[in-house]
Amino acid sequence: MTKKYELTGETKDFLGTTLHRIKALFAFDIVAKGELGGFIEAEKNLAQDGNAWVYGDALVSGDARVYGNALVYGKVKIDFTLCSRFNFDTDAKLAFWRKLEAMFETKFKE
Repeated sequence: MTKKYELTGETKDFLGTTLHRIKALFAFDIVAKGELGGFIEAEKNLAQDGNAWVYGDALVSGDARVYGNALVYGKVKIDFTLCSRFNFDTDAKLAFWRKLEAMFETKFKE
């Protein structure tokens, strides 16, 4: 599989975890070749296939995995998995999603 991004030397500390800025290796969807993205802890956090991307100052860490067509941008911090058509640009939207996710899990555990 061809890699669509690489980790750059630019890092950011987030709660004691080192995150690395990403850089697109070729153009895909609306991402230009050479475009700098947001910060991820490791390649496990962002799929190398599909159109998923982390923009700007967004942070993705821990067991989070962004894939499919998911977009993460703004000042959001993601520490859980996003896929397909989920796009988050604020922590408020993220908090709302977590609330829905918790309600869903409670409903189906009964």
